[in-house]
Amino acid sequence: MDSFGYGFLALSACLFVGIVVLGGWFVARAFGSFRTKAPADFKTVFAVQRCYDRMRRNTRIPGSVLYVKTAPPASGGTLYDEEALREVYDHVAELLITSFEPSKNSIARFSATDFVILTRLGETQLTLCTEQLARELLLFSRMKPQLPKVTVHVGAYLIPADGITFDEAVSRAKLACLQARSADMAYLAWDYHLQKAHDNKAQMEEQFRTGIENSNFFLEFQPVMDIVDGTVVGGEVLTRLSADAKVILPTDFVPVIQGQALSAEFDGCILEKSCRWLAAHREVCDQLQYLSVNFSRETIAQESFVAHLLETLKKYDVSPAFFAVEVLEGKCDDAVLYALKLHLEELHAAGVRILLDDFGEGYTSFDDLQNYPVDMIKIGKSLIDNLSTAIGVRIFESVLHIAENLHVRVVCEGVETSEQLDILRKHACRYVQGFYFYRPMNSDQFERVIGNTAMKKGEGQQ
Repeated sequence: MDSFGYGFLALSACLFVGIVVLGGWFVARAFGSFRTKAPADFKTVFAVQRCYDRMRRNTRIPGSVLYVKTAPPASGGTLYDEEALREVYDHVAELLITSFEPSKNSIARFSATDFVILTRLGETQLTLCTEQLARELLLFSRMKPQLPKVTVHVGAYLIPADGITFDEAVSRAKLACLQARSADMAYLAWDYHLQKAHDNKAQMEEQFRTGIENSNFFLEFQPVMDIVDGTVVGGEVLTRLSADAKVILPTDFVPVIQGQALSAEFDGCILEKSCRWLAAHREVCDQLQYLSVNFSRETIAQESFVAHLLETLKKYDVSPAFFAVEVLEGKCDDAVLYALKLHLEELHAAGVRILLDDFGEGYTSFDDLQNYPVDMIKIGKSLIDNLSTAIGVRIFESVLHIAENLHVRVVCEGVETSEQLDILRKHACRYVQGFYFYRPMNSDQFERVIGNTAMKKGEGQQ
């Protein structure tokens, strides 16, 4: 090989080494970009596990496994750099040392935000330590307002003599911690009821996924009555899940999927089924003014929702004026509310009716009337149930007055007694939905009800 060949090989080797070194630097930076310090008082997870095994063998020694999670702040439009977050998380680590003395307890760091502690403290002492931790963190936030504000939640598994492994104990403590975070609690101990609720939720999620994959959802309908002429003027689409030879109602599966991607997927599935039904029952629908379908606020706020809904209506040749988007109650952050407003305005401009569900039962009802283009409101069942009281009647009258001034149609939902109906008649309420007239029913029953009431109206006009 000549000198040129050797030079080329040397250059290639240098380039290869340079690429390896540079790649290693990038990898190290990627994995170490959020590295936080581990105080000398901290043990490794394996060391804590060995302590747990010794404690478990000696059943006379009480103890607990704690899972501590530092919840990052909601962005609220503010972007925090890694250094700021790292400073907060490291301070939490120092506070844990203050609250749980390393000489008496074993502390390990799982990640930048999560910790596991093995302690011999009783539940009362654990509660006090958790409260102290929260106070110290609050004080730190006041001293350094420029740093992001985080919250700390603690889940505990009190060690019994049941022989479970360290990993299982940590898993139970973590479950309690996540539940505490969800319920906005500082401290929560694991118990069998908590585990059962978690397992039931997991089972429901699996049934729900299977339901979407296998199209195990079916529609039912509840008529909306005009009590002046006794006809059906509209209807609400209600969904049911068929699973394990049982029918599961939305009250059971909706809380499980709220705030998840599953919710939007479910809403899309129901939209498709509803429009397909409308396309197959045009003659029946000609006798109605509208049909409403429920959607979560998060689904409506999705970027693709408006286009998808309008395309689906066009696909099945359903008039936008016949279709009502029934907006469910729910808490949302500012970003969702902003998108919700824009999308409801787009739908309304396209001719789709906007209906607010359970009006008067949530904190946002009157804000919704101000912020969104609303065609109809459904007065919630709780307000209807309170018509037996003087204060309930006054609140009801106030809602009617506001709706009248805004030229918004009112549908009274959850009417179940003749007494309630009499009160509604006295207040000139025309549109009613509830068990007093009809319970939710299948497609064939809905068709018959529409046909029968239309026939009675025709006979009365002769």
